[in-house]
Amino acid sequence: MKLVWVVLFSLLLIYPIGAATATEARQQLRLTLPPIMGSLPIVLGYEWGIFHDHGLDVQLKGLVDQESRIAALRAGRIDGMVTDLTTAILAVLDGIDIVITSIAFLAQNGAGLALLTQYRTGITSIADILGDFAAGDERARIHLSHLSNIHFQTDQLLTQLGFDIYRAANYQFWTDMVAMATNFAFMPRWVPAVVLPEPYISFLVYFIPLRIRGAKIIVLADFLDIEPVPSVIVFRREFMQQNKEAIQRFHIAHRLAITRLNATSVRELLDLGVDVVVEMFFPGLDPGDPREVPPAVIAQLTIPYFITPTLPTLASFTAVMDWLIAAGHTRDRITYDAIITDLFVR
Repeated sequence: MKLVWVVLFSLLLIYPIGAATATEARQQLRLTLPPIMGSLPIVLGYEWGIFHDHGLDVQLKGLVDQESRIAALRAGRIDGMVTDLTTAILAVLDGIDIVITSIAFLAQNGAGLALLTQYRTGITSIADILGDFAAGDERARIHLSHLSNIHFQTDQLLTQLGFDIYRAANYQFWTDMVAMATNFAFMPRWVPAVVLPEPYISFLVYFIPLRIRGAKIIVLADFLDIEPVPSVIVFRREFMQQNKEAIQRFHIAHRLAITRLNATSVRELLDLGVDVVVEMFFPGLDPGDPREVPPAVIAQLTIPYFITPTLPTLASFTAVMDWLIAAGHTRDRITYDAIITDLFVR
């Protein structure tokens, strides 16, 4: 389990704004970070003082769901954010003038994503949750994040398995991944199957059976053969044009944070705030009670390796763009160069 999220959310709660001293002489960057792996190096870089040391006053704005993050970006209440490539493309198509400045995280070999169900739902195969159901029939749906990398990769998975996604896909869409995971854990009747990334997968597999008698999380499919799509860092174009030096400093600090993260032990990361994280993901669990969160489970946690930031490949960009058009999510096409800049990762 990639429990690098331990630090991510504890720090977002404890440190909602940037440094309180010497901010006058520092360039302010207002960022919002979703609960995904790509946000981790930024939070750690903030906690370790790396951004501060590079003359930046980074302010981390906690926003609940994807809709809130997009709305804040559109209104100019934030300067940039971590998001997935699919969301970034759609934001531009929706008239938000942003640019992708680097990759935030790219899972290795497609790992870190899975289609899950619970033993109590009676679902034994993917076919059980597909098909032509009547309108309003909630018997079985795949719950996932709408128009996201996860949505794109799930369509790819089902197609690879031989399903006609335009006839068989039976989805229920969410904008709040934490809420979706929580409902899946405790109300499987209403959320029978989900597609989630790490660390949600491992949390559900290891923690929930300890909380709920008879619960058993089943992995119906992994995405090991599906090409991963990166999460990315985006900034509003106007802000980038007016603050190129600050964004350059940000990316230098970001690379240093990744280098340090890759060399940091799991134990050190866990020491930074597992209590707050468990309470935030699944309210009701007592992270201080070893009966609910056994140390043996924590000991299984691992962290992913973060590659040196680069840019999304043209192949990844084109695959997502083609999918958006083929699936009818947009009629327009934008080019790779229109949304991606190499100014900061050359």
